[in-house]
Amino acid sequence: MSWSDQVIAAHERNISNSGEGRALLIQCWKQFCEHQTAEPAIDLAHHLISDGNANEVELGFHVLNALGLGDTSL
Repeated sequence: MSWSDQVIAAHERNISNSGEGRALLIQCWKQFCEHQTAEPAIDLAHHLISDGNANEVELGFHVLNALGLGDTSL
């Protein structure tokens, strides 16, 4: 498991509000892992990195990193 995967898992364990941006991003990340559909995760990660709080920025960075490692065409 990569460092980014570990950080994503840690965020997932600590999410309390399903409407939170991090929860939505983790849902998009899981969709990528299951179906290789990266666009929703990329769009939301970019949004959270540019407008989010520190936790959202960290998660967005690691999701983008993991997406790039998971699909080299990204």
